Order: sequence, then C-alpha cells, then structure tokens
Amino acid sequence: MSVFVNYNVPVPTPPRSTARDASGTDSIVRTVSVSIEAVCTTAEVGADPLPLLQVYVFDREVLNNVEPLYQSMPQGGLSASQAFLLRCLAAT
Repeated sequence: MSVFVNYNVPVPTPPRSTARDASGTDSIVRTVSVSIEAVCTTAEVGADPLPLLQVYVFDREVLNNVEPLYQSMPQGGLSASQAFLLRCLAAT
C-alpha cells in the first residue's frame, strides 16, 4: 500500500507512507495499517487548491525505477486506488 500526495504535480513523487501485508497468506482479504504522520508537510498547510491524496493497494511488489515511477508492478499485477482532497492543518 502506498500513500501519495500530488503524485504527478509536476513530476511523480515518492509515496509519503507505505505499508506491506505481513500475514504471508494469499487471501484476498487483508488488513494493513499505515502511518500518516508524514502525509502533511508545511507546503500543504493551508494549500489552495487542496492537495490530492491517493491511496494505492498493490497485489505485487512495486518495481523500482520503472514507469510509472513508484507504482509499476510486474506484468499481470493489479492495483486499486482511492483519491481524496487533503486538508492539512498547522500543528497546535
């Protein structure tokens, strides 16, 4: 699983957070927890327009240095994604 913020603006950026399924099973039902501490940076606090947060789930290891960067998988790999608008607040 990878969490991206403004992935393709203006060029592909690495995921802000990643996690792997540690169950070791081939089940299609899995639970993964991912840290979101690094998702918001000072650049996103108060941003207008709101940044785009994208969460991708991959069924295979992501390949390094292959396009699309940080999202490419071996042939036959599948992914699912969901996108959200991200509102980051200043730390209090």
